Amino acid sequence: MGYPREDQIIIEATREWLQNSNYTQAMFATQMLAPKIEQQEPESAEGWEKWHSKLCQRVSVIMTYKQPFPLTWKWAWLNALPPEVRAPLESELAAVSGYLHTLPVIKGANAVTANTAMIYNGFSSLVKNSTPAHDGVYDENDELDAANAQIDASLNLIGVLIEEIQRIHAGTGATGKIRDLEEIDKMLGGLCTQSSNEK
Repeated sequence: MGYPREDQIIIEATREWLQNSNYTQAMFATQMLAPKIEQQEPESAEGWEKWHSKLCQRVSVIMTYKQPFPLTWKWAWLNALPPEVRAPLESELAAVSGYLHTLPVIKGANAVTANTAMIYNGFSSLVKNSTPAHDGVYDENDELDAANAQIDASLNLIGVLIEEIQRIHAGTGATGKIRDLEEIDKMLGGLCTQSSNEK
């Protein structure tokens, strides 16, 4: 089963929003999209009528799939939509391309205390337990207990960093850049699905 096309995702999301809002397709075309594609309203009444009619007709044929969605309008169209419509739409488009936003956008932000000290402590613990890395090589000469200690310190630091990311997100609403799913898979390296070598 194939993925839906980007133009279908954008158009259907726009349709759904228009059906559940007080905006009309003409209002979207002339009031919201036009400034984003740098099509300013003409000053003369005659020019305005032609501009209004042409722009509304263009959006209409795009919305009904009678004309291909212009690639040059993609980001302008998205930016013309309200934030609550645009944010999930961007996530869906990213997912189709094999990407994901690091965290969902939240509505409103609350003050959250930064936990920087825990990050420093976690990093210090990693440095302290990184004996196997001191010679620049991991091999059979490294003690297993020391290697396990370094892995544990590394995972503990990752846990602290993940919690801090959640704190930043909760406090500011920031989500960071989108991440390639393959990139995340490589970062995990399948370590969590392997049997733990208990000490």
